[in-house]
Amino acid sequence: MSAEESGCVQGIIDALGNTNSEVILDFGGQLGDLSGTESIDGTIDFTNAQIQAIALAFGAGYFACTEGENTTTLTLAIGTNNSKEAVSTAGGEAWASLVAATATVVLEDSAEAKQVAIWGGSDLEVGYSTGSAAHAWAVGYDETTESPYLDYGAAEGCPSSGHTNGSCTGGQSGWDQQLEWELSWGINDAYPTPEIYYNPPPGSPVNAEQWTQIVLWAHYALSRCETFEGPLDENEYESSNNATQAWYELKETLESGLGGTSCSTVPEYLSYSLEI
Repeated sequence: MSAEESGCVQGIIDALGNTNSEVILDFGGQLGDLSGTESIDGTIDFTNAQIQAIALAFGAGYFACTEGENTTTLTLAIGTNNSKEAVSTAGGEAWASLVAATATVVLEDSAEAKQVAIWGGSDLEVGYSTGSAAHAWAVGYDETTESPYLDYGAAEGCPSSGHTNGSCTGGQSGWDQQLEWELSWGINDAYPTPEIYYNPPPGSPVNAEQWTQIVLWAHYALSRCETFEGPLDENEYESSNNATQAWYELKETLESGLGGTSCSTVPEYLSYSLEI
C-alpha cells in the first residue's frame, strides 16, 4: 500500500468515526552526513527528499478522503531515532528543517492545512545514545522550528518506584528521570507518546510505572502536572499490550501515583491511543 493510500485509509476511518488521528511515520536514525536515515539494522535507507515525499503523500491521501467533511484532523509526525551518527545539535537542526519544509508545503494549501498538521518526532532511548547527545538533538530541533515533536521512546532502565531523579540504567550514560522529563516536556516543542508495551511481571505495569515516576519527579521537583499525548502499544505482538491494556495501564497508574496531589484534579491524562 502506498503512502497516499495509507493516508486515505486513515482518513476514511476518521471520517466514519468522527475522530482525529495522530500518526508517526518512523524512518530510522539520521545518517552522519544529514542526507537521510537508515533503519537500526541497516537494511532500509531513506533520503530526506524521499521522507518528505512520503509524508506529503500520506497527508494528501488523508485530505483527499476526508475533503468536504472538514471535521477530522491529522497530526502527522515525521519520526527518527537516536540510534545513528547524527544525534547532535546539528542533527536536531537538520531534522527540524526537514519537518519545517514539509509543513510549509502543506500550509500552501489552506484547505488541507485545516486538517493536516506536520510535526516532528524521535524515538529517544537510553540504549541508543548518551543522554547528553539526545538532549543536544532535542535542543537543536527546538531552536530551529516551531513545529512540535513527539518523544515516542521508552523509559527503559528508569526507576519504576521512587522519584528522586533516579538514574536510567542498562544503556548508555547520562540518562535519569530529569532528562526523560526534559525530552518529553521540558523542551518547548516536546510532547510525549511513551511506549507502554509490556506488563511484566503479571499485575505490575512496569512501563507505565516508569513514566509515572517521571511525572511524580516533575510534580515534586517543579510543581508541574504533566499529561501525555497517549500511549503506544504493539497490538499484542509477542505478548505485548493491546490498545486497551496500554491505555488503562498508563491512565490508572498515573491516577494512582498522583492521587492526593494537586495533579489528581487533572481530568484527562491522555488524548490519543497510538499503535505501532
